[in-house]
Amino acid sequence: MWHLWGEREEVEGTLRVVGMNEKGEEHKVLIGTSGNKVWEYQNLGINPHNGADIHIPSHMGFPTAGLWKLNVYIGDEIFGEIIVNVDES
Repeated sequence: MWHLWGEREEVEGTLRVVGMNEKGEEHKVLIGTSGNKVWEYQNLGINPHNGADIHIPSHMGFPTAGLWKLNVYIGDEIFGEIIVNVDES
């Protein structure tokens, strides 16, 4: 679940997540409704939840374990980045 805070124009639009592995390679990590990996979820609505200004349910999948940087965009603007450690399942 993505929880985002900001003014309406900052959190309204398309959510794009670019996964970057330790080698600097970019990958799709969001999983779309048909189960395929996608770059983005389009046309986000404003749905407050748990104190956040917007929330977006999602699934993600990573091709390899290790450290990943997630560059998060709303529209064409970078919203933030998150570092995650992906364990092998």
